[in-house]
This record gives sequence, structure tokens and C-alpha cells, in this order.
Amino acid sequence: MTSPFPPSQIIALKGQHALSDFRREKLIQAMRQQGIEPGEIETYYIHVAAVDSAWTAQNSTKLARLLGHANVPFAAHTADDMFVVVPRHY
Repeated sequence: MTSPFPPSQIIALKGQHALSDFRREKLIQAMRQQGIEPGEIETYYIHVAAVDSAWTAQNSTKLARLLGHANVPFAAHTADDMFVVVPRHY
């Protein structure tokens, strides 16, 4: 189904942590066993939405609150230090 009003921008909101401290430490240990020194690892959910041109920063803040977290901007990343994992099913 095609919308008669296509979105004018895509927004991404940083969500809650995706791994508990225990799971994060297990991931770090597994990486070290493979000879990878991971340094600092952050895991979190990302919420992506297509919005129209009337969308404001205040709308993003309200949406983040509805999703249960603060509207936290993403830290700057270089192309080789950020991985996004997308599940194949809902």
C-alpha cells in the first residue's frame, strides 16, 4: 500500500540497553576467546520511524517518552565501529 503523503524524513531514536551487564560481559568474553579485543561495547535498541516535514524535536521527545526512555542522541561513530543487527521477523 502506497501512502498519498510520503514521509519527508527518517528519524532514529536510541532505545533501552539491549543486553544486560551479564550478557554484555559474556559477549566480551566470547570476543576475546576469538582474539578480538572489543574495547567498550554499547548495546541498545534503535527505533526508526518515517515522519512528515511537520515533525519537530518536541515530537521526538514525546515519542521517546511514550517508548519509555529519554530522547538520547547517538554518539558519533566511525564507519567501522558501529554494527546494527536487524531481526528477520517481528
